[in-house]
Amino acid sequence: MLRDFKSIVKAAVCVLVIDACGGTLGGNPEITDPDQQQVPDTATTPALTFSLTDAPVEDARHVYVAVESVQIAQAEGTWITIPMETDEEIDLLQLQNGTTSLLASIESLPAGTYGQTRLVLVEEAPGRLIDNEGVEHALFIPSGNEAGLKIQTAFTKVEGVPLSLTIDFDLRKSIKAAGSGNGNSSKSKYMLKPVLRLADNSKAGSATGEGENGSVVCVYANDATKDNDDSCDNAITSATVKNGQFKAAFLEPGTYDLRVFRNKIAVGDVEDVEVTADSNNSNAGIKVKLP
Repeated sequence: MLRDFKSIVKAAVCVLVIDACGGTLGGNPEITDPDQQQVPDTATTPALTFSLTDAPVEDARHVYVAVESVQIAQAEGTWITIPMETDEEIDLLQLQNGTTSLLASIESLPAGTYGQTRLVLVEEAPGRLIDNEGVEHALFIPSGNEAGLKIQTAFTKVEGVPLSLTIDFDLRKSIKAAGSGNGNSSKSKYMLKPVLRLADNSKAGSATGEGENGSVVCVYANDATKDNDDSCDNAITSATVKNGQFKAAFLEPGTYDLRVFRNKIAVGDVEDVEVTADSNNSNAGIKVKLP
């Protein structure tokens, strides 16, 4: 059962206290390190699972959302609700570089093609952002708890074959300035207009490599127009170099171009990066040396 509003307020106070001390929140449910994933046992694996990952944003410490339900639409338009694996707020900024959090799963599901996925957010737990100074801001999310956040990517469930899908919640593209707030805490300074991407884990690959810490890596389809800034608006996904490493995960196999930014300035490109499906979605991506 979803936490009541008082519990959410209490959690928010705890987060602010932690941020004031310079710490980070480690409460995301069942976060999976991409280097520690195991081969699934098909005898016990649910028919369908949804996990969540994120492309990073540098202007915040935490971005929280609470998902009430995950729903998928059959070809005739009937919606099926996938049972949630968590009723906790999720800090999207903990889910970077291929790290995921289990969101929802179902034990059995009719075979067939499903045309839409949507996330319905908890009305009593509006999204919120903790900026780099530790100040909390409400996130205005249009239709988040009404029509839901929709993904128009179809997927096919094969009878007897477990299917694991990952939703890439691209914060770099999704966070938009909504005004100064004018000192009024009831007015959102930030808007969340979610850009979501759906990946089939069994068919996904990754681009990984080394670079200078803090570098932003935008990942483009081979024929895409590259951005002139690190918004990565035209990119499929993005990553930030941490501890000398980066990983742009859950990519369809194919050829990609990378553009690298430091301090918001483009410093070089890496072209024709071949991505193949990772074995068991492990850290098997092509290694790239960034400029």
